[in-house]
Amino acid sequence: MSHTCQETTGMIGNEYLQCGAPAVALIQHRGRHEGPYYMCLGCANHNIHNRNADLVAWFDEPVFDTKRSHDDAKQI
Repeated sequence: MSHTCQETTGMIGNEYLQCGAPAVALIQHRGRHEGPYYMCLGCANHNIHNRNADLVAWFDEPVFDTKRSHDDAKQI
């Protein structure tokens, strides 16, 4: 099982659809008490530039090992 992007791409009825692309970053939104969230490159870029988010950590490659922790990421 891999970590995939947790950003939503829309809704069907009352259900959110997650992006689902391989995660390469941890993103934290300023002023929110939830997260951080795993995100793909495109969603991370959008959130940093448009949704007041900060890059917490960057992974050199997509996170495919669920045992991998935030400590394994390069801290920014």
